[in-house]
Amino acid sequence: MKVEVKYYGYIAEQLNKSESSVEIDEIGRNDLKAFFEGIHPFLKKTTFCVAVDKKVCNQIGPELEVGQIALLPPFAGG
Repeated sequence: MKVEVKYYGYIAEQLNKSESSVEIDEIGRNDLKAFFEGIHPFLKKTTFCVAVDKKVCNQIGPELEVGQIALLPPFAGG
C-alpha cells in the first residue's frame, strides 16, 4: 500500500524534506515505528510518534485505508 508521509520538526530537518510517499508492506502495517526506523535509522536513537490520519497509533488494521501518516517529534508546550 502506497501512503503519503509527512515529517515534522527535527525529523523533517534530518531528512531535509517535509513529505514523501512510501510503500508499506503487511509487516510494516503492524509496527509502524519499527518500519520507519528501518527506513530512517536515526529514528532508532530518538523519540517520535506515528499518527495515522491524525490519530496517534502504531499500526494499521488490515481493512483500514490510509490517507496520510505523520512522524511527529516530541512537542514542547507553553
